[in-house]
Amino acid sequence: MTTDSQDSDVEVAPRRAGTMWSAEDTHCLIDGLHNGVPLDTLAAMLQRRESALQARCKQMLLPELQAVVRRRDADVVVREQLATDPDFDAEANLDRNTGRRWNLERDQILREGWEQHRPLGELVEVLLASEIDIAAGLCGSGSRSTAWLWSSGWAARQMDHWTCAAG
Repeated sequence: MTTDSQDSDVEVAPRRAGTMWSAEDTHCLIDGLHNGVPLDTLAAMLQRRESALQARCKQMLLPELQAVVRRRDADVVVREQLATDPDFDAEANLDRNTGRRWNLERDQILREGWEQHRPLGELVEVLLASEIDIAAGLCGSGSRSTAWLWSSGWAARQMDHWTCAAG
């Protein structure tokens, strides 16, 4: 049995702790760092721990900086890079360091293309992504159109393909 004093010592995780980062989350973090928003305020806005924001910032650094910058200092280094280096591209570094496929720009192209009912093959060509990547991108964006993806049977056919390929 726990007492009230023990319960008050337990840290409650922010609502989005441990969830995947969306393109919008990353954009909000970068924009906030660039505009001097305190880290604790950004953490509250994004509903994540400060340490999660620091870890994400470390992923935005070039590999040679990642090797020498501690996670707890990464947000300060990213702020400095954003303020002083016009060639610093946190998004490109994040893509390269994490294998991330979706950033805010690509996500917008995907959503607009899907809402305009562009053929899947055309989206594949424009985004240089596979059908599976596009499906994952749509699901990750929380698009209402993903209901069609499942109801149309396309996703089910892909799942059958994956099952057959795995078996």
